[in-house]
Amino acid sequence: TTLFRSASKQLTDEVECIVIDDGSTDGTTEILKEYVGKKGFGIYRQDKSRGVSDARNAGITFAKGEYITFLDADDEYAENAIKKMLNATVQQKDIVQFNQFRHYDELGRTTLKYDNPSGTYSLYQRPKMWCMVWNKIYRTKFLKDNQIWFKTGMQFGEDEHFNLKCMLSDATYWHTKEATVIKHFDNKNSLCHKMTMAELHKQDDILTSLYWGLIYLNDLEKASNDNKPTETDKKIREVESIIKEHRASRLYQETGLRKVEE
Repeated sequence: TTLFRSASKQLTDEVECIVIDDGSTDGTTEILKEYVGKKGFGIYRQDKSRGVSDARNAGITFAKGEYITFLDADDEYAENAIKKMLNATVQQKDIVQFNQFRHYDELGRTTLKYDNPSGTYSLYQRPKMWCMVWNKIYRTKFLKDNQIWFKTGMQFGEDEHFNLKCMLSDATYWHTKEATVIKHFDNKNSLCHKMTMAELHKQDDILTSLYWGLIYLNDLEKASNDNKPTETDKKIREVESIIKEHRASRLYQETGLRKVEE
């Protein structure tokens, strides 16, 4: 319940807290009943576990606020985190990413810290740790208008795929120099620490499908524009570079994924 206490004690009239119980068997819903009825707090339970992507999509569907953020079960908010996120909404950007988020060990000590210069970012100038969703707030209308959802059934790389779709939809992207808003704990039982070749192949296949979708769109654009260069040309090159970076990475190579093409 540490996670919920870190969020609930910071709630204001401007904030709603949506909990998606993804078919848990540890009594999560019962534990959280003390919060039911509090203003802005809602619990929704899925009858069976459908994975993180479905749970987050449900949260987006129920969200009524102007902005949305995501907090996983093994993380918690730092002091005044919600106030800092509310302050950042004055930027009126589709995405605001926060600086100096940290990984914490079991004793609560900082083990890693990342910094990005404050300013505007995009698909062509991505900040460090752009792949994550829990260090950002998103304009809800932007997500719904552009039909940006998490890929159902995707258990690894779903955050990156989600953020990539945001940038391909030309999201206005701001990075603020606000201090830490999230305490992200390195969960040794998470999928990232139990990666399989099948999961990496699935991530690769999904990114490749996105790439070929852009190729198809680009062909249509050029057919109606005298074969002139398009903005989609640039997007294709960026997605291609991301796929190549993955395939060249140590994680991919150690699990035996297909070699990088020359």
